Amino acid sequence: MCPVKRVGIVTAIAREVTFVIDRLEPKNRDERNHRTLFSGDFEGKQVSIIISGIGKRRAREATDALISKAMPDIVISAGFSGALTRGLSVGDIVIPKLVTLDGEDRSHRVARLPGITTNETGYEKILTARRFIAHPEEKEALFNRSGAVAVDMESFFVAEACAARQTLFFAIRAISDGATAIIPPPQAIVDNAANLMRKEAARYCVKNPHMILPTIMFMVNLTIASRALGRSLLSILRLL
Repeated sequence: MCPVKRVGIVTAIAREVTFVIDRLEPKNRDERNHRTLFSGDFEGKQVSIIISGIGKRRAREATDALISKAMPDIVISAGFSGALTRGLSVGDIVIPKLVTLDGEDRSHRVARLPGITTNETGYEKILTARRFIAHPEEKEALFNRSGAVAVDMESFFVAEACAARQTLFFAIRAISDGATAIIPPPQAIVDNAANLMRKEAARYCVKNPHMILPTIMFMVNLTIASRALGRSLLSILRLL
């Protein structure tokens, strides 16, 4: 693998990679087509981070826009994932060999990087779903059907866009909810940057009192996952 000078990162929400954004110097911000692109230098590398939003279309379009704008040597799909196996806990980092699409026999390989191989993590694959997975029963069914250890809503579509543009693809996810956790629908309690909407969250909890503790834990776990992901991403950037 040739030395990497330009790195692109695709993430659904800014909170997932705030740890990295804050360390770019100088930090530039470009708002266009309802997407935000952060760019700057980190230890001699040009790093561009695009905030895609959640889901298939946004992930594809943001990846394509990132490649056209920044021409990265590698694109990293980074963000939060729900665990599908009890062997994973909040804050654990997953670097898979494959990303697959739920309900279809399609997958994309994750690039091997110097100093960090997918074999070292012990995780074979993660699954991209087209909808939000909130309940333990759904997670168990996905694990039994796919064998994937974690689920997100973007990685496969980022990989698909990279393949179309012949750009190297890598994926890293931080676990934000365990396999047995029940979590609230994010759109009911957080904004597009994953910041707590206090009035909306209070209203949701009043209507769903059994979800008060899960909602509190969900917000705490987002912070844990964000820090873990940020530290791991910085380590990977240094190794590239």
